[in-house]
Amino acid sequence: MSNDIKRKDLYIRLGNIKRVEEWMKAGEKLGLRVCRGSKHPSTIRNPNMPDDDGKASLITVVPNNLHKNMNESIFKSLLRLSGKSEDEIWRSVGFLK
Repeated sequence: MSNDIKRKDLYIRLGNIKRVEEWMKAGEKLGLRVCRGSKHPSTIRNPNMPDDDGKASLITVVPNNLHKNMNESIFKSLLRLSGKSEDEIWRSVGFLK
């Protein structure tokens, strides 16, 4: 999958995302359904399945403890399952104007 990523310079910077809220705001900007968790991980889900809280609507899980590999996994899941373009995702996290 990382071979499919066009903007490798931005991909390397994913380790700079430190807070769950950054991913939650990105999901909102992308028009996805954001489900914030307090003690449990937050999720980003497909908005076309509003009544489904199961696996079918799940795009990605955003755990409370983020690190570079986890951010890369979240990014790849968004790219693969959200139907959004790579540039749209980069804009949503503020890496691209």
